Amino acid sequence: MGRELTTLMEPSAVRPEWHDRRDIAPSDSFESLVIVNFHGRCRAESAAAPAEGDKPLAWTHVIDGKVLPFSDVECDRVRASIHSANGMRQLSDLVLGRALARVLAHELYHVLARTSAHAGAGLAKRSLSGLELSSDRLELKFSDVNRMKAARDANR
Repeated sequence: MGRELTTLMEPSAVRPEWHDRRDIAPSDSFESLVIVNFHGRCRAESAAAPAEGDKPLAWTHVIDGKVLPFSDVECDRVRASIHSANGMRQLSDLVLGRALARVLAHELYHVLARTSAHAGAGLAKRSLSGLELSSDRLELKFSDVNRMKAARDANR
């Protein structure tokens, strides 16, 4: 998941670093911080339940129209989406890691671009199918990368 996320975010010049919040000291400082909560079983295993239709795979918190740096990822829903789309009995670590990274990259797009809007195509579109999440290639579109860069530059 880490390698895939780094590759996906590279065009935006964002270099993700992973920290377990239990290991962060009060004296630690970060230039930019996004808190992500992973729910469910984030392991490559058989699907315990069918995909839940229109329920989101992840979301980023918004209050009064302002996008906050807090996101949640539903691993069970991501896993079920991939299973139902591909008819796989067992997922590989590679496929699940790729899918989770893409879901997380989508949420990071919202946080970094400071928008709840979606694109018409690519990682920033409203909904990503199990096939898209597990495909060989899916990326942020040039316009979405520029939107993230513009929001970052406006904050400097």
